Amino acid sequence: MKLFELLENRYSTNIGDTEITAVTDDNRRITPGCIFICVKGEKFDGHTVAAKAIEDGAAVCICEHDLGLGDRQIVVPDSRTEYDNLCAAWFGHPERRMRFIGVTGTNGKTTITNIIKFILTRCGHKVGLIGTIQNEIGDEVLHTDNTTPVTFELFALYQKMADAGCDTVVMEVSSFGLVQKRIGPTHFETAVFTNLTQDHLDYHGTIENYFQAKKKLFDHLKKDAVAVTNADDPYGMKIVEVNTYFVRPRWGFVEIITDEGISGWGEPVLEGHCSTVLACVQEMKSYLIGADPMRIEDIWNTLYRCGFYRGGGVLMSAISGIDQALWDIKGKRFGVPVYELMGGACRDNMKVYSWIGGDRPSDTGAAALEKKKAGFTAVKMNATEELQMIDTYDKVDAVLERVAAIREACGKYFGIAIDFHGRVHKPMAKVLARKLEEFDPMFIEEPVLCEQMELFPEIAAACNIPIATGERLF
Repeated sequence: MKLFELLENRYSTNIGDTEITAVTDDNRRITPGCIFICVKGEKFDGHTVAAKAIEDGAAVCICEHDLGLGDRQIVVPDSRTEYDNLCAAWFGHPERRMRFIGVTGTNGKTTITNIIKFILTRCGHKVGLIGTIQNEIGDEVLHTDNTTPVTFELFALYQKMADAGCDTVVMEVSSFGLVQKRIGPTHFETAVFTNLTQDHLDYHGTIENYFQAKKKLFDHLKKDAVAVTNADDPYGMKIVEVNTYFVRPRWGFVEIITDEGISGWGEPVLEGHCSTVLACVQEMKSYLIGADPMRIEDIWNTLYRCGFYRGGGVLMSAISGIDQALWDIKGKRFGVPVYELMGGACRDNMKVYSWIGGDRPSDTGAAALEKKKAGFTAVKMNATEELQMIDTYDKVDAVLERVAAIREACGKYFGIAIDFHGRVHKPMAKVLARKLEEFDPMFIEEPVLCEQMELFPEIAAACNIPIATGERLF
């Protein structure tokens, strides 16, 4: 194979037509015409023997800095990564001919990979298995020395599997293999994390380093891949970033990002206080970073109960947006709509009404008729502008005229909902409610402010119209 074919246009060289006979990162295996990749390891740096490799017959050296070898060297940012790419190219990119399922974690890898292979085989697939105990190509069993073979051996195995007709490879991916970049340009359709317990700390140093090594598997997922983690394990999915966005004129959104690349979106907004709510979300960020997004109820209670002050429009809107984003993550994590996680669908359709204003527009009847022609069977309107504690009956009559215009234009059975927005005090609310009764409204909303809940029974006793309230209760 020509050098330029192996490089695949990543780097230019004056000796691209040189025939390459082998690819190696081991100076003990130098052969005439080979590529020698200078990899810096924990105990040995291949750069120190590059000149000797050329003397022994290597055609070219891949290195990370100038070694004074002229055209016989190619300088790259990361020789380890380039070694992976060269191994893949040497074997004709067998990783592109199969799909890959990777399993990592301290315990359970062998069991899970064998179960997956069994299921896929029964479904008619020919499956390659790479694991701790043995490697398999269909029914053929092969010896293995490492859970995840070194790169050259791994891609040689890939080639055998692809040539044998395997369409899927299920493999255990060890923390050693991930840290040492053995899997190269292998991209997974599915990655599975089982659990994490104290193991291999002699190599990784700390449990956090061990976790970060395992986590690298998820950096190799394809764009539309599936990530499966053990939600019961303390080292399962984690929140790594919380971003807020203001969208003119008054909308706010929160994006919560996890270490598995799954993100969720919510809408923490309160009319007139968008920036305040988004600032509140940012204040809660420290409680979220590092948390398991699957523990939605636990996170909600932490945000709500750990503050000295609870409730209120701003705090609850912030928590609500975060809650939405977490459910979005969970739905994406399990590949189902959120409603399926909350008991499943309840209705196939739902009646809706349209909004027409109504407190100041001059022709509410025409506005409601337009909505009726558009297919709506009901509208909601403002009842009135602000009224004094005791106000004049001309304002009451104006409300009645507007509602009467809708009833006349749209008919007896067209739905009318009337929203007071808490603009009216008890004395006038009772008067309005009683007089509106003749028009058979669907409901009246917030005849007084929500916090004046003790007044609702009196208003309800004054009429036979259902009363809606609660959107400003927290």
